Amino acid sequence: MTAAFARYWALRSARERILLSIAAVLSLIALLWLLYWGPVAEAIGDSRTAARDASARAARVTAMAAMVREGEPRARAQGQAVTAVGQFIASSAAGVGLDLTRNDAVGAEASDIALRGDGRAVMRWLLQLEAQGLVLRTLTIDADMDGSVAARAHVVRAGSRVP
Repeated sequence: MTAAFARYWALRSARERILLSIAAVLSLIALLWLLYWGPVAEAIGDSRTAARDASARAARVTAMAAMVREGEPRARAQGQAVTAVGQFIASSAAGVGLDLTRNDAVGAEASDIALRGDGRAVMRWLLQLEAQGLVLRTLTIDADMDGSVAARAHVVRAGSRVP
């Protein structure tokens, strides 16, 4: 193979050798672009877009958390409106169409809950709980790609001494 190429190269004139060398260099540059630089540039653009989207989602979650924190004093004032926390949560979640997968009452003052549903509906419902005099002591929300979320929380009556 190399002997055949050496014979082919030797039969070419100096001008043809220069043109073939230039064509080889340009082909190598095009090949490197197609196989390496193009995909890398595309991946960088995709990661920048993903980072922008993640920043926007983080800002929305931070704003929602601030709204929840602002609602706590109001919830303390209305804390006596709910009689049994577990029963209220069960009826309230069913009323808005959320899938309550766990509702472990801790007396009449608190409940550990787990639920699934649309992300916006879950956040609206959690804000409604606070408006009814309940406080979220812990909250964990895991988002799915389809816009639904799985949430776990420890909910207590405002002003309650239950941990």
